Amino acid sequence: MQQQSLIFYLLTFRATALRWWRRFNFAAVACAFSLPLSVSAQETVDLQLKWFHQFQFAGFYAAQKEGYYQDEGLKVNIREFSPGQEAIHSVISGKSEFAIADSSVVLTKLMGEPVVVLATIFQQSPLALMTLEEANLTSPIDLKGKRVMYRRNFDDAVITAMFSELGISDRDYQHVPHSFKDDELLLGNVDAMAVYITNQPFYYQERGIKVNLIQPANYGIDFYGDLIFTTKEYLLNNTQQALAFRKASLKGWQYAMDNPEAVVDWMLANLDIDKSKDMLMFEAQMTKRMIKPNLIDLGTLNKKRFQRIADIYQQASPEAAKGNLDDFLYTEVISPDVDYKRVAYVSWLGLALLIIIIMSFWGINKRLKVLVAERTKALEASKQALDKLVVTDELTGLGNRRALNKFFVQELDKATRYHRPLSLILFDIDHFKQINDQYGHNFGDTILKQISTLATQKTRVVDFIGRWGGEEFLMICPETDVNGALITAELLRETIASHRFSQNLSITCSFGVSQWREGESQETFFARCDSALYQAKHAGRNCVKTQ
Repeated sequence: MQQQSLIFYLLTFRATALRWWRRFNFAAVACAFSLPLSVSAQETVDLQLKWFHQFQFAGFYAAQKEGYYQDEGLKVNIREFSPGQEAIHSVISGKSEFAIADSSVVLTKLMGEPVVVLATIFQQSPLALMTLEEANLTSPIDLKGKRVMYRRNFDDAVITAMFSELGISDRDYQHVPHSFKDDELLLGNVDAMAVYITNQPFYYQERGIKVNLIQPANYGIDFYGDLIFTTKEYLLNNTQQALAFRKASLKGWQYAMDNPEAVVDWMLANLDIDKSKDMLMFEAQMTKRMIKPNLIDLGTLNKKRFQRIADIYQQASPEAAKGNLDDFLYTEVISPDVDYKRVAYVSWLGLALLIIIIMSFWGINKRLKVLVAERTKALEASKQALDKLVVTDELTGLGNRRALNKFFVQELDKATRYHRPLSLILFDIDHFKQINDQYGHNFGDTILKQISTLATQKTRVVDFIGRWGGEEFLMICPETDVNGALITAELLRETIASHRFSQNLSITCSFGVSQWREGESQETFFARCDSALYQAKHAGRNCVKTQ
């Protein structure tokens, strides 16, 4: 009876203490947090864009349109690009609190500037090099000795990485500073120019001018596009303002992804913008493909992916090699203990709170274990998805150029060490540009996926097949001499030639086959296979050649 009375007394005391704690908690925590942490009403901050007003920055316009900034106590001045006013310099010099840049902000950090990334917007960079179709410049290698226009050291991360990956140095081409004019190709002033695939090809499409796009993603360059960043000093001194700006901006981007036409109409009515509604809606559609909102949460930061970008810069620049990415993400700069220290000031409930904690400990501990397990599982799934994204071609599901290069190096090392045969099969789709021109790029994408499926079915378990770039595919065949590779290539050629594709279309492919020679470098080995493919093309296509 005494034990039951004690339990009843403790439970009654616990319930009473909980009621008082709830009443006290709201008042005490509000007092502790409101003054030091709140964003003062309508605090003015500046956001420097990296380009002129366009749908590329729709999320920030949406945050203004819907009052998300105002809800967070912020008044945001959105400043478009002007020549001589670079986004990175604007933040470092203190002219703007926030700015937008691509992965080149990684180089800025490696060079010693205290920049901090708040959020990622574009999971894939939309930057590419564009050439006129009639010039027949379809790959980075074709640009050797040509005039290439882009903004060096500003918004050029993927171009720099693509050239570096393919061994193209600054001496191999003539760099032309960007003039910010869309018609430079038409005027013949340059041979290739940096463009955003989300909008600038539309300018040429409207005029019926055919172009080629050299996209770094097809060469294994998986960089972020637009990022929101600030300085470490501003983040430490204005933590709540920075987090409020991040929160409102991401909310605006979600609105823009869900309501693109409403944002476009607002832009046309409120911004000085020289673009048609059709062009802005085209840009909205392409922008969504760069952001991938259905695959990755808006704003997600991945330190390993940033480190891969830094590795490329550090290999190319001795100055960058001296730097590091410490305190590059905002989560590394803001101490996770700040909130708990503030809460500690109101933790004076004494014995009543101690009793509540003791009696609730078991239940809290159990719930925490469940939450930790769920969070760990979610993080692991997210990591696996990101790791797969790095080495997988988004369209076909095959390995991308980065994955092919890694497997190629591994198998060439085995062949060298154990003196075993190794063969390559390089093939591409005949007259693929005509298919795109006649049926459209969406149909062309369907053909690429169907051929990928056929090729996978004819691939041995030990072989590795991937998309080399554009309409080109590469199959790496370990423990296989040239005769075995020729048989595989011929079987695949016949399978594709006899297959009826969408719209009952008949399609053929040309094949180049080569076997590794003792002492031969990776570059020479691949060049022979590539040369064999060109022989197949010149021989009338739909055939297999070896060299």
